[in-house]
Amino acid sequence: MQEIRSDYDPSSSSSSSSSSSSSNSSNSSCSSSKPALGPTDILSFAAVEPQRFVQRRELLLKAAAAAAAAAATKAAAAAPAKNINTAAAAAAAESQQQLLLDLKDIRRRRRRTFLGDVFLCPSVVYRQQQDDRKKLEAAAMQDADPEPLPQKGVLRRLLQSWSTEERLQLLLVHSVLHLIGFTHDTPQQTEQMREVEEFLCCLNPPRQFKLHVAGVGLDIVSIERLRTTLGRLHAADTAAAAAAASASGAAAAARGKDSSSSSSSSRAAAAAGAAQQQQQQQQQQQQQQQQLLLNKKQQH
Repeated sequence: MQEIRSDYDPSSSSSSSSSSSSSNSSNSSCSSSKPALGPTDILSFAAVEPQRFVQRRELLLKAAAAAAAAAATKAAAAAPAKNINTAAAAAAAESQQQLLLDLKDIRRRRRRTFLGDVFLCPSVVYRQQQDDRKKLEAAAMQDADPEPLPQKGVLRRLLQSWSTEERLQLLLVHSVLHLIGFTHDTPQQTEQMREVEEFLCCLNPPRQFKLHVAGVGLDIVSIERLRTTLGRLHAADTAAAAAAASASGAAAAARGKDSSSSSSSSRAAAAAGAAQQQQQQQQQQQQQQQQLLLNKKQQH
């Protein structure tokens, strides 16, 4: 971790890593580990401020649990044979909203701490998919399930998907969660991690993540969309600070110009009132003249 911290350069961008990887991608799928590439941002951001990412991990766990509770309540409400518990649904929605507000309260550093690329090899993913296919086919022949799959819709589809692109998208989310402390060593940890994966996949449908291919044998999966999502969750404190500063400056300017502006506004209001009264008088005179002309025409 200390090496990552010392090697981390906030001024470096993911484009430098991408350009380096493009020139070396034709060598082999393991070229991403060469010293020439250096540590990518995504492998170093968690070491910059560990406590903040621990907080984010805890809040993501709570947000996923709240989303699961809201979905369960909604499903129970849709079932005609069960009682509708509107209070529980409202409580779940309120809890999820509060968690999103908590995520916004996690202040971000000004330097870039959540940027970079994940380097994944499609050929390895493809071989894993073929192994999964063989296991499923063998289990189907024996009328058995080789591995219990989650009941969640999006995550279940991704785990069963034969699309290398979709599998890469899931691995992207999976790897980022590992970097902020999620594990699946026990059944409970596995279930928690799957809940958060489902939560993030529902926020961003997998095919909306950007997938860029550079060279042969090496895919660079951009985490730009995932970064945008988490940025939306924990908010932009810079905008809030700018708004607060603007409001404070406007209040100070208003106090400084209060005495002069009050007299000016009074004169302006008096002038506007006089002009309006004169305009009304002119309109009344015109109406009277028109009425007189109309009466004369009717008499003739």
